[in-house]
Amino acid sequence: MTCRTILQWPNRSLAKKSTACGSEVTEEVLSNVTDVVDTLRASFGVGLAAPQIGIQKRILAISPSAAQIENPYPQEQFPDHFVVIDPELELEGHDLKWNEACLSVPFISAVVKRKSRVNLKFTNLSGERVEIGLNMPMSGILQHEYDHLDGVLFIDRAGSFVKEKLRKKLQKEVRLKKRQDEAERRQIILETQGQPGLRKYLSDKNPTKKKPKKKTSKKYGKNKKRR
Repeated sequence: MTCRTILQWPNRSLAKKSTACGSEVTEEVLSNVTDVVDTLRASFGVGLAAPQIGIQKRILAISPSAAQIENPYPQEQFPDHFVVIDPELELEGHDLKWNEACLSVPFISAVVKRKSRVNLKFTNLSGERVEIGLNMPMSGILQHEYDHLDGVLFIDRAGSFVKEKLRKKLQKEVRLKKRQDEAERRQIILETQGQPGLRKYLSDKNPTKKKPKKKTSKKYGKNKKRR
């Protein structure tokens, strides 16, 4: 199992457009697919695209069980995941709004407009081009993951006002998480090293800096300026 680190917004790599894998499913492509699926399993997420783990290839995977839906195209290597290589989407149906979240944008969610149905063409793990039609909620999940391949996040579709609001909320959540982690770290030090260890940790973390002495501009004796 190879579990990679999921890139977090605003990492610039998430805004890059990915390149196609090509007509042949090579060992490298299969390795990339495995990394995407393994990371998705470990994160307990609904979907994950290759760019989210630093692989700039047009690969995505969806966990139907996490979304409580059936797998529309199970494959022998990954029967419990919907694996898609080099997808092409044709949006169909009517517009609808629903709430989305993302492993690369933790702590927040937003209402995004999607199409109710998509026609999907993709390469399967045997190198064959396949075409299937998908309805909600799978069509909405697929549109979300497909956006990652073009460097687009769900917050980009939510509008500038909502994006700025979410940015502030995310910054707040990150600050709270840092405070929580720091409190837990101090508690562990207190339990394992006692008060002396905690005092040393706090002293090393916040060393007291002596203020430099100000140089006097006065001159005396022969060097004293006359007025």
